Amino acid sequence: MRWLRASYTSLEKSLDNANAHLVDQSRRIDESNKHIDMVKESLENRFEALRASVAGDLKSVGSRLDQLFEVVVRREEHFLLANRDQALEQKLAELENRDAA
Repeated sequence: MRWLRASYTSLEKSLDNANAHLVDQSRRIDESNKHIDMVKESLENRFEALRASVAGDLKSVGSRLDQLFEVVVRREEHFLLANRDQALEQKLAELENRDAA
């Protein structure tokens, strides 16, 4: 009987040790999960800030592209008007030369 009680006591101690080990690991897992949640939240906040920054930058770039397009169109219109003006001056000169002759 002593042997049986000794085995039972030994088994009970082993189970208590295993239980304590599992409780400790559970606590560590909970701490790790809390840390993971904090890191996740921090990364989400950074991502949202970056997204907002990129959206602002894209809006600014779009505005600048619109301004550049306006400048290009104005230059093209200016070039066309300058060519038209030059052609009209040539025709006027031709007409004046013909009238003078």
